Amino acid sequence: MTLRATSETPKLEILPLQDKQFQPEDKPFGLTCRGSQENPSLFTELRWISPRGEELKTNDKIVVTPDTGRITLHFLSPKQDDTGVYKCTANFQNSEPKSAEVSVTFYKDITWEECKLQQALVKGRSGERITCKVTASPSPSVSWKKNGKNLNDQRYVIENTHISVKGEVTEEDAGNYEVQAEVEYTGNFDFRTIA
Repeated sequence: MTLRATSETPKLEILPLQDKQFQPEDKPFGLTCRGSQENPSLFTELRWISPRGEELKTNDKIVVTPDTGRITLHFLSPKQDDTGVYKCTANFQNSEPKSAEVSVTFYKDITWEECKLQQALVKGRSGERITCKVTASPSPSVSWKKNGKNLNDQRYVIENTHISVKGEVTEEDAGNYEVQAEVEYTGNFDFRTIA
């Protein structure tokens, strides 16, 4: 048998390879912890530890799957309450403790409420509004456009949940209105067109 020296320090790594994960709530998500050596079987007693310091075991919210030199943690329907630092621990060659951790943030994705895609402004009426409520966590920044152009605050009262026409509705107010929502923290972007 030939032995080969390796300069790689034995360690655990968590996949996906990012120290911080941002994932939408209610969508399944998985983390895999594995030994970084050529022979992963040298890593034993792999465990996942919760943000509260408890060993994680399979239940109705998560599935923990151990394998030789690796262990997987699947979140079945994660919630924002599941956010925190998750730690993977193991022993290398049955004696040397190793650990790795990852910060996981589960966020509420962009959700559209009270946002009918067909809304009408009545010509000749004052104070008419188009309503579209957007929620997310972290909170989204919301912008409004008409026919692809930013709304003029001289003509419209612009709020996150609606726009109101200043004065009476005229032919000028006809067109397609677009509501855009963006959460910079997560990179999520979405829009709705209201005709």
